[in-house]
Amino acid sequence: MDEIRMRLGAISEDDFEQLCCELLPREFPKYGGIEPGYNAHGKTTKGTPDAHVRLPDGLYVAFQFTTQQKGVREKVIGDIRKLNSQQCHFRDKISEVCICINTSLGSEEELYHQEAAKHGWIVNILSLEAVSRRVSKHSDLCSHYLRTKVSTQAPLEIVKERLFDCGNRMKEAREDVELTIAEFIEHIDYPSEAAFRAIEEQRSECPDSAIQQTSLFTGISEEWLKSGKGRKYQPLSDLTLHNPAADLQFLQYLSPRGIYFCIELKRYLITIIAQLTEYRWVVIEVGASMDFWRWVDSHAYIPRIYKLIDALYKTFTEETIGNSRILPAAVYDQVTSGKIHPRCVIENNVKVGMHWADDIRDIHHHYRHIAKYYERDYGEWFIRIQEEFRKNCDIEPGPTGYGPEPDA
Repeated sequence: MDEIRMRLGAISEDDFEQLCCELLPREFPKYGGIEPGYNAHGKTTKGTPDAHVRLPDGLYVAFQFTTQQKGVREKVIGDIRKLNSQQCHFRDKISEVCICINTSLGSEEELYHQEAAKHGWIVNILSLEAVSRRVSKHSDLCSHYLRTKVSTQAPLEIVKERLFDCGNRMKEAREDVELTIAEFIEHIDYPSEAAFRAIEEQRSECPDSAIQQTSLFTGISEEWLKSGKGRKYQPLSDLTLHNPAADLQFLQYLSPRGIYFCIELKRYLITIIAQLTEYRWVVIEVGASMDFWRWVDSHAYIPRIYKLIDALYKTFTEETIGNSRILPAAVYDQVTSGKIHPRCVIENNVKVGMHWADDIRDIHHHYRHIAKYYERDYGEWFIRIQEEFRKNCDIEPGPTGYGPEPDA
């Protein structure tokens, strides 16, 4: 293994990419059919990503390889960001990113996961150690690319992985997204249906890698899966409301498939639920209530709240932000405290206040044909919020009646 590590550390960029493109389908069957980025002469060509696989569901796995020895953290983060640029023609259909490096991996691994999570992507990182361990099982690859032989008589290296007695929580995570065991293990790349059933039935312990993949897939907390401590679904981040433009930029950076403004009518608290992938949803706490008539001070935040709502509707497509929700206080508390999957909240409250956040922007009642029904459809609270927006926002009715452009 030491010789393999040494040779991998000194391998050329072209050979490393070719090695990985042969190794990955052997180690990960779902990577079969990988389309490499090198030409007929084995030379890597410029492009983003370096390689890719189109999955049966029409989504893509993007691969990035690097043999860079210095500034690796910046290089990897930059490569992930490039995948969300116009250089990648299927950026809207990426479900997973696989990063292969020939250097060691430290705590910066979490930064790579965070960067990918901003776009709703799962990331699979193979470091020098991981590539060495996997390539050592393939004598032909070692011989061809590393010019070294692996003895078939050598004892197999046992890689110990930490195990957790958390089958009941893994089962709960699967049931939260309403998938069968067979469906679920496909998404988290777990090798055996029977073995996973044994984990759920607490006849076997769960490997750390399965916990990590489950967290990336559904957004559930790793800490909760392992120990039952903390929030089950941790909010991704709080909006500050100090700078609506920065809050908007943060939400754009997530590239959400769907954005849902949610309000409960006991304390008039508001939050945002964002859909990043089919099964990964996050709660983004706004950190404010809309019972402005009860506010003693901090009235400067009232126009900021209006501007955030208005800017989101003007920035994102109707398909992305076409719906909002009015939630029962108990349900609101459950989702913001991380007790239930955000997807369940949206799907189980389909038609309750679907347009409140959109309609509430119409503070000058430009759309009179629907404005006359606001109190009937929503209640007195809705009219009172609009009155407070009119008093505090200093917004003249424009051609749409919905206020200024996002950057105004």
